[in-house]
Amino acid sequence: MSRRFSGIRRSGSTLDDVILPALLEQRAPTPQLRIWSAGCAAGQEAYSVAMLLAERFGIESVREHVKIYATDIDEEALREARRAVYSAKELDDLPPGFREKYFTSDGEGICLNRDLRRAVMFGRLDLLQDAPISRIDLLLCRNTLMYFNADAQARILSRLSYSVAHNGFLVLGRAEMLFSHTSMFTPVDLEQRVFRVAARANHRDRLGQPAPTGREATANGSTAHTRLRQAAFEGDPTAQMVVDPGGVLVSISVGARELFALAASDVGRPIQELEISYRPVDLRSAMDRVVADQRPVILKEIQHPSGGQPRYYEVTVTPVLDSQRALLGMRIEFADATALHDLQSELTSSKQELEAAYDELQSSNEELETTNEELQSTVEELRSVDQVVISLSMDNSIPSQNKNARAIDASSAPSRPHSSFVGSRVWPPRGKPISENRGKIRHDTFPFASSAELRPIL
Repeated sequence: MSRRFSGIRRSGSTLDDVILPALLEQRAPTPQLRIWSAGCAAGQEAYSVAMLLAERFGIESVREHVKIYATDIDEEALREARRAVYSAKELDDLPPGFREKYFTSDGEGICLNRDLRRAVMFGRLDLLQDAPISRIDLLLCRNTLMYFNADAQARILSRLSYSVAHNGFLVLGRAEMLFSHTSMFTPVDLEQRVFRVAARANHRDRLGQPAPTGREATANGSTAHTRLRQAAFEGDPTAQMVVDPGGVLVSISVGARELFALAASDVGRPIQELEISYRPVDLRSAMDRVVADQRPVILKEIQHPSGGQPRYYEVTVTPVLDSQRALLGMRIEFADATALHDLQSELTSSKQELEAAYDELQSSNEELETTNEELQSTVEELRSVDQVVISLSMDNSIPSQNKNARAIDASSAPSRPHSSFVGSRVWPPRGKPISENRGKIRHDTFPFASSAELRPIL
């Protein structure tokens, strides 16, 4: 159980020079490696191997061709490992250049590269009670066995020998040795505690004498009824699975087999070995939360294609408890929520269309208000112009009225005398010549005429 990155410097040359070349030679031309860090603590050991492989193949190739599993019984340690945030002191043992290449600093500490972090799959596993991960090429179990007594170590090593694939490697800590288990493992590098599986342990040795599981302790009913319940569950068209507290797959329904291309042979395997553990959604984190809180965890809007069409599922991880509320396992159900998703999408689209129509209506209303204001302004301008026209018309009508009045006065006045009759009198007086009366014209005889007007007459 290594909590520092010291192992990468100490065993790195052995990995690069001995273990990796041997494994790649066996699996050429397309290497597919399976690596397991048992007792991973905060993930330093698993991430160390990931960095060494990335140096050799690149991060993308590691993610594509290598599966790295990291397990521990401590839930808090697993949560810390998934975060992959470390202090500067914890990174002191890294080889030169590794920190700059694979780590970045943030507000919480120094964080491992995100893509490299995704190359490692973490999960809870009890080495004494749970089934081990199978077909492992490289098993890293440094400083983990030292916490168990001799009997427990024997049982664990029997299980691990079955877990490691043919010609696979086992790496232990400096304080651990296999003096009493030389029939199972052959030393490759005693100084670095690197061993190879020598003989395959039989089924009895692999299982040892494990304690009864919760399912065995609480089993009831006849064998026929048990088989009936199992058959009914496996025949359910709903995609669902049952796993034990260690993440080992116990049962798979026909719906899950068809949806995720699972087989009956996958029963008994740790779910973290299967693609379904991280695709279409990370089930490992949800399972960890269920184990810690013993409450259902619901994951919504999970997309997974089916029949060439996108489908949406609501994933529920439910704890299975006994009468004493001890955790027996978990049920994982994938409920098809595509219809609900489509309805919600249509509702969202309708809301957006209504909002767009409302915005257009508001815009039209504002335009109408602007037009109304413009019309009001135009009306005011027309009124002003009308007042000006009326004023000008009144000003021009006054001289015309005066002229007309004078014309009317002139036409109504008496005609000026052009004959000898002026008023009722006769001019000149009869019997007198005009010369005698020259200069004797009386103005009272022509009250309406002036002297200037009389001159023509004279």
